[in-house]
Amino acid sequence: MIKGALYFKRYFTYLKKGIVMLLLILLNHNSSFAYTNKHDLQSGIVYYPSEESASMLKESNLHDFLILSQNFEPQNNPTYCGIATVNMILNSIFLPLASPDSKPKHIVKMQVKTSGGISIERYFQDQLLNNQTDAKVKAKAVIEFLQGKDPGLSLKNLKDLLVFYKLNAQSFYADGSGGYANFIKHLEDNLAKDDLTFIVVNFDRKALGFTTGSGHISPLLAYNKQRQMVLVGDVSTSSNPWFWVPVKNLYESMNTLDGQTYRGYVVVKKL
Repeated sequence: MIKGALYFKRYFTYLKKGIVMLLLILLNHNSSFAYTNKHDLQSGIVYYPSEESASMLKESNLHDFLILSQNFEPQNNPTYCGIATVNMILNSIFLPLASPDSKPKHIVKMQVKTSGGISIERYFQDQLLNNQTDAKVKAKAVIEFLQGKDPGLSLKNLKDLLVFYKLNAQSFYADGSGGYANFIKHLEDNLAKDDLTFIVVNFDRKALGFTTGSGHISPLLAYNKQRQMVLVGDVSTSSNPWFWVPVKNLYESMNTLDGQTYRGYVVVKKL
C-alpha cells in the first residue's frame, strides 16, 4: 500500500506541473482562444480558454481539475450529459487507485479489446446502461428519448446511477432558504481539498443566459474562493467550452424546476 501511495503521489506531482505549464503556455501565446460577448459580460461568464481563466486557476486548488480533466469526455449523445458525467467520475475515482498495489477488487470495469488484442480497462458511456440500470435508475430508451417525454437524467436519477456503481452519493436540492450557504460549505469542504470527492451540478442553462439547451448536468472542476467563481466542466463541448461562473448565479440556475422537483447538486466519493 505504501509503494502504491508513493507511486500515485509522484505521478500526480509530475502531472500537475506538466498540465499547469502547458496551460499557461497555450493561454499566454494564443489570444484567439478568448471567447467574449455581451451576454458573457452581463452574466459573469468567463470561458476556460482565456487569460483570465488561467489567472483564476492559479488562485484555485487544482486537485479536482487535474483528476477530472485527464478523464474528461464530452457527451456522445444529446441526452447523455448525465451519463458522460457519471462515466468521468467513475474513471476519476477508480483509475487513480489502479496502481499494482491498490487495484480495487470490488469494481468490475468495462473492458474493450482492440483489433490487436489489447484490453482497455475503464468505463465507457455507451456501456453504463443495462437491464439493471433500467430497473434501478431509469430505462435506457427513456433516457435516450426513444420512449416517453422525459429524456436524460434528473437529479435523483443521477444520484441513483452513481450509487448503482458503488459510490457514496448525496443529493442536495436547491430549494431551501439555507441551501446557498450549504452549497458554499460543500464547495469549501470538497473542491478546496486534495481528495477524491467531487461535486456534480444539475442546472438550467437558460437561467445562465445560454441560448441552447435547458436542463444540464456537468461536474465542477475548480472553485476560486477569492472571486467566488466555479469552473464548470461542460460536457456539451459542441455548444460551449468549459466556463467559470459566479457561485451565486450557478446556484440560482439550480434553483429551477425540473418537472415537479428542483434541480441541485450531488456530492460524490468512494464508499
